[in-house]
Amino acid sequence: MKLSNEERDILYHLVIAIIFGCALMLLGGCDKRMLTDGSGQQKADGLIDSRNAAVDQIATKINQASGDTKEAVEFTSERRGINSEGAPLDDASITQSVKAALRRDPRLTPVNLDVATVNGEVTLKGEVTSSELRMRMENVVASVTGVVKVNNFIRINWNQ
Repeated sequence: MKLSNEERDILYHLVIAIIFGCALMLLGGCDKRMLTDGSGQQKADGLIDSRNAAVDQIATKINQASGDTKEAVEFTSERRGINSEGAPLDDASITQSVKAALRRDPRLTPVNLDVATVNGEVTLKGEVTSSELRMRMENVVASVTGVVKVNNFIRINWNQ
């Protein structure tokens, strides 16, 4: 099974959280009674304070990693055509967003282009004057939220 970049990032954050959790458990096993021998009470207290500070830092990093992971999961779901409530994005909305994104790009000249969306899969049909324009259109469409795949059937008309 091949993982996308977003899925690899999520997995990375989870592994980091597990490592920090293990370190937290190991540090939690240190006990003040084990460190004192009667004469080293002040040294033991200092070590415990250091350990508590380290535990706090680890806990903070785990919270940050879990927050990053949640954002990555939400981003991945959104890119796959699922809104924040878990429902699929509407194909008509995706089509309108695609057309708006193509109009906003200053490098794209107005062309007669058909755009159709089915289950987040966008199909492009039409003609352009260069392969650069064709690829630019595909890249713009692929960046639109909810687009899960782009079928680029745009032809290049060298005679225009």
